[in-house]
Amino acid sequence: MRLSSVRDLKSSIAADPRWLTARSDEKANMAIGVALGGKPDEHRLAVRARSEEDVDPDLLAHLEKEAVGEVDLKYTGPRLVLPASDARPTRSLSIGASVAHYEHPAGTIGFFAVKGGEVGVVSNNHVLAAQNRGVDADEILHPAAADSGRSPNDVIGHLCGDYPRLRPEGQSVDCAFARLVPGLSFDPLALSPTERLRSTVAIAETQLLVEKIGRTTGRTQGIITAIELDFFDVDYRCGRLSFSGQIEIESRDAAPWCLPGDSGSLVFTRDCEPVGLLFLNTRAGGPGNWGRGYANPIGDVLSALGVTFAS
Repeated sequence: MRLSSVRDLKSSIAADPRWLTARSDEKANMAIGVALGGKPDEHRLAVRARSEEDVDPDLLAHLEKEAVGEVDLKYTGPRLVLPASDARPTRSLSIGASVAHYEHPAGTIGFFAVKGGEVGVVSNNHVLAAQNRGVDADEILHPAAADSGRSPNDVIGHLCGDYPRLRPEGQSVDCAFARLVPGLSFDPLALSPTERLRSTVAIAETQLLVEKIGRTTGRTQGIITAIELDFFDVDYRCGRLSFSGQIEIESRDAAPWCLPGDSGSLVFTRDCEPVGLLFLNTRAGGPGNWGRGYANPIGDVLSALGVTFAS
């Protein structure tokens, strides 16, 4: 199917009373999006569920009929935002390094950004704002507490309190921004000694090879397998929240693409163009059954925070 055809199908499904009733009655807990192929006309309707118990057979049959059989059904296992556990060696202040609100174990610096003339770091809400509990000027640690970071010596910034809150009624981002304290030494664009992040945002419309640098698993390679996932429900400490427009990434080999503690990692192409902000890894699916990664579209993150890439 062409991309436009899948998008039109998604819109019609979302407005269908059968879909709305199944979700409201909790007979189905399925996300729908666009499964990517290698060519412009190889798209399918992506259907994602935690397990077979979340699938309404009658509704699935209806989706398959509407999509003329072109349905990509995959199971994710539980979708839980989990804290990092094991401590990791400290890296310098850079993209991919350990960071977190003083009440959160550990996450990852996604990228450096500018907001209102001030330079800071971007990561997830649940990393920098401890799932909506953070208030303006709260201390941000690098390395994070799980990696032996402590106040005051490891305070590298302060939370900007106008971050987008996580809401039961739905969102497209889990993100926050923290202002850096003056005098720190860092390179805002370095991905490696020879690679620098570009500010041009990449848009995935066919399968796209991507990478990320995370606090837990370091630099890994993956492939974007689905985009524009709506009705994507995730369990947080504050409850089950619904996301729209999400990006799905699978590992390119049998090793995990991401694990707890990688939350907040920047997803970027081999040309160093940003794509998304990682916020979730699941327990099942993908090569080796290590699970999949899910990311907010980077354009939505920049807009929600009112930031631009630092240079």
